Amino acid sequence: MSSSHAQPIPKTPPERTLRVAVAVLIVVAVVQIVAAGIALAPRIDFEKMGRSMAPHAAVADAASTAPAPPAADNSEKANELLDEAQKFREAGNFQGALEAVIEADRLTPDKPGILGQMVDAYLQLGRNQEAIPVLKKILALPASADPIEASTRAIAQKVLAQVSNGGATSAMSPPVAKASAGTRDDVGIPIGSVMGIVDVNLLNGEPGQKNLRVATKGASSQKIDPMKFAATVDFYEQDDHSQIVHNDTPRPTEWMSGPAIDWANADPEIFQVKYRMPLEDRGDLPPLQYYGYVVAIYYDGELQDQRADPPALLNQFAPPLHKDVPAE
Repeated sequence: MSSSHAQPIPKTPPERTLRVAVAVLIVVAVVQIVAAGIALAPRIDFEKMGRSMAPHAAVADAASTAPAPPAADNSEKANELLDEAQKFREAGNFQGALEAVIEADRLTPDKPGILGQMVDAYLQLGRNQEAIPVLKKILALPASADPIEASTRAIAQKVLAQVSNGGATSAMSPPVAKASAGTRDDVGIPIGSVMGIVDVNLLNGEPGQKNLRVATKGASSQKIDPMKFAATVDFYEQDDHSQIVHNDTPRPTEWMSGPAIDWANADPEIFQVKYRMPLEDRGDLPPLQYYGYVVAIYYDGELQDQRADPPALLNQFAPPLHKDVPAE
């Protein structure tokens, strides 16, 4: 008779028992959390939560959709910075002038007048190599019909050649009116100026005489006080040694428009200055030939606009930024 033995029941390893227990506890905890959430859901005020979050969302949306500052505001700030740069230059603080001009360029980039002043500051500080890329940038800008900008380009080309060859120079551009720093409006008035020169014509007059006629306009947003207007007109001549000399003969201003000179209704006001051609025979003195003119207009003592022919005259004979000259 054979005896039989029951098979032993396999024992679960302790580690497996522990893992199963932990898993069961996790499942029970999740079930309790879900049940609690379902029970509390009716008490949650989602509308109130939305209201509390709305202001933050609105601020974020406003920040992301906020319009960029208007170009006119940038031009006004740039003009203020250029005025500040001029004061720094007059005080001999060329580093301060450079910083002000760099900020003006950031607000209104690619303006030849501003870039020219930046070059001038670099040259005054002896940082000629830093001026070179700015000079190249001026020359790479599209050609402009504005005589001041054309003059700046011509000067930049000359200065670039000097600096590239190791020459030292500190004469990039003269102090310029706001007109050359910014743009002009549809009429032709410099942005930020009260008035501007919209046309200049040199006409033949009586024998041996020429008449320079200058058309001016006031900004549409400004009421012009005629008593605050002033103008200067300078003629220049050249001798047989190519020396340019100033003709300092006094010349009265004759208004061609009228009877009232007030720049009202966006109408131009035109004045004329007569210039007598040089005498062909000056005895023992070398003969002179007509060379060009520089005309500038002021309002309340501040330079508003300037024109020259040839434009390079503005480099050598720039009108002062401030001059209280009564109109004749």
